[in-house]
Amino acid sequence: MPTCRLPDGTRVAAANRLECRFLYQEIFVDRIYQLDGIAPGGCIVDVGANIGLFGLWASRHLEPARMLNFEPIPETFASLEANAAHHFPAAERSNAGLARESGTATFRYYPRAAGWASMGTREDLLRESLFAYLQRGSLGLPLAAFQLLGKVAPRVQRAIHDRVCNRIFAGGQDLQCPVFSLSDVIDGHHIDRIDLLKLDVEGAELEILQGVNSEHWPRIGAITAEVEDVSDRLEAVASLLLGRGFRVDERQSRELDNTPFHMLTARRVSA
Repeated sequence: MPTCRLPDGTRVAAANRLECRFLYQEIFVDRIYQLDGIAPGGCIVDVGANIGLFGLWASRHLEPARMLNFEPIPETFASLEANAAHHFPAAERSNAGLARESGTATFRYYPRAAGWASMGTREDLLRESLFAYLQRGSLGLPLAAFQLLGKVAPRVQRAIHDRVCNRIFAGGQDLQCPVFSLSDVIDGHHIDRIDLLKLDVEGAELEILQGVNSEHWPRIGAITAEVEDVSDRLEAVASLLLGRGFRVDERQSRELDNTPFHMLTARRVSA
C-alpha cells in the first residue's frame, strides 16, 4: 500500500501524496475542524473520514474515549483501516457513508482525487473551486509560475487547468455503497452522546442532518462541518441547527474565497 510521510514525520497510508499533504495542511496546520472546549474522554463521530487524518489529529488532541469513523469508498477505506490500526486502533471503522435514510447510494468516485467522492455529480463546482485554489497557491505546490501565467496569458492558464481537470474526471466511476442515517448509527452503536460530530461529506451535509430523529438531537453536543453553499444550503443547515438548540458560527478563510466552501461550527446551548 502506498504511503506518505507527513511534515511532522508521521508515515501514513495514502494513495495520493498531494491530497494527503493538502489534508494535513487543513487539519493539522489550519485546524479547520477544531472546536474549543471539547473535553477529553468523549465520543467523536467522523463522517467522511477519508484516510483518517482527522482521526489521527483527534486521537492526539481530543483523546476521545470512543471514536467512530465512516468512509464509503472501498479504496479510501483501506487506507483508513491501515492508518487507524497503526495510529488509533481503538476507533470503530465502517466502510459506509451517511445519508438521510439507510440503504444504498451511488457515489461518484475519482481515483486521482478520492476526496472529491460524493453522492451526485459536482464536476462544474469542483472545476471552479480547484481553479480558485490554484490561483492562491492553496494546494501547497510551487505555483508561482501558474499564477504569473494568469496575468500574462490567462487563456493558457485556463487551458492548463482544464487539462488537469479533464484528466481527473476522465477516471470517474460510480460506486454503490452502503449508507446509514445518523439516527440508525446512534441506535445501532448504542451511542448515548456524541460530543463532536465532524462532517466532511462533499455536499451531503443537509441530507445527513435531516436524517436525525427528534429524540436523538439532544444527544449531539457539538458539530464541525464543511458546508457547500449551493442552492442556499449554508442557510438551510444553519437554520436547522438553530432550531435544534445550537449556537452556530460560520467562517470562510481567504484560501476559500470565490468557492462555495464554508466552515460551520455549532455548539448546543439548549435541548
